[in-house]
Amino acid sequence: MRISTGVASLLAALALPTLGGANAPSDGPAGARPPEPALVDLTADSMIFGPDEKQKNLRGEYVNGAIVSAAFSPDGKTLVTGDDFGMVKVFDPGSGRRRISFRAGDPYQDPCDALALSPDGRTIAVPAKVRGRVATMDPASGRIVREMQTFLDDPRPPSAQGLAFSPDGKLLAGGMAVSGETLLWDAASGRLLRAIPPQMIPGNRERGGQDVPASVRGVAFSPDGSTLYISGYRLVMWDVREDRPRPSEWPGDAYAGHLTISRDGTRLAVIGAFQGRTRGFSELAVVEAATGRVLCSVDEGRREIVDAAFTPDGRTIVTVVWYCDGEPRENRRFILRLREASTLRPVATAWFGREFWINSVAISPDGRTIAAGGCSSSRTVIGMADWDGTQIRPWRANP
Repeated sequence: MRISTGVASLLAALALPTLGGANAPSDGPAGARPPEPALVDLTADSMIFGPDEKQKNLRGEYVNGAIVSAAFSPDGKTLVTGDDFGMVKVFDPGSGRRRISFRAGDPYQDPCDALALSPDGRTIAVPAKVRGRVATMDPASGRIVREMQTFLDDPRPPSAQGLAFSPDGKLLAGGMAVSGETLLWDAASGRLLRAIPPQMIPGNRERGGQDVPASVRGVAFSPDGSTLYISGYRLVMWDVREDRPRPSEWPGDAYAGHLTISRDGTRLAVIGAFQGRTRGFSELAVVEAATGRVLCSVDEGRREIVDAAFTPDGRTIVTVVWYCDGEPRENRRFILRLREASTLRPVATAWFGREFWINSVAISPDGRTIAAGGCSSSRTVIGMADWDGTQIRPWRANP
């Protein structure tokens, strides 16, 4: 997942307040922050370096792509990543060995910002805008299995920033960045079943501004497949069977960015962007999935939250945090911050060194391995860490 640099200016214009409230952990007086767990250095022996597959960017420079999406297979034996040049790489998460690389999109304009694995692990869904489609592919061979039907008369590429299979694998949902629609397909045939209308961001009427569709930032199905959660402006809870939105208690003035759902389907973790004293995607909220009610939230202040994921037991949320605006340049870095899901109290903090940029995070089905995808100054990198429920440690590859 990547955060658009234009979000901050948009939010400033909207003047959206923070969630805050009685359930939000306090930062203390005069901007003081609560003590953080000791920073664990994961640099040594915790890196999987991607192959040197440089691509020519728009400036004519040959560079390696940065990983912007990652997911484990349901059995935990495969790690799939997508980079900002449209390359998909498949790794053995035990040894760190790369099995295969293949292209999903055009290297100049088609970042693989989203990917999803089917429940049986045999198919991945990726943006494939070079063909005007979202495609499903075989992760073992890189072969295209099916191209999803879209609006053939729409000149705008269907840039998918959120993809999710239904729990039974029969449906594929894709949240579009340009049109703001969420498309539902029959996963087997690729037939378009439904286009859920976009959320509209109000324009500035005093300046003659027009309403614009909000880019979808994330999609997720409930475990029974009856509800599709959509984020990008507000949090939408879509009743798949009744084909209509469900009532939601999500605050009407809170911006919902990236989202993820716990395995049991009871809670969502939503990365929010609010005006108040913050900028960008700096707030994390735990939301009751049945009602959309915010249970608790925490604000990282000037630090930006890039991605988040629940551990399989639902007890912990792993976030990627960028120490950015307001920090001295030498202190700007990406870290993993693990928080207790019930209170959002920080329980562990780690990093992979100052040269490693993290864009995405994934957790193995057994909850013991964390994979953080990104890049160093010269290589595609996956930072790996072991998690035992209480402590985070450097990852050790299997022989």
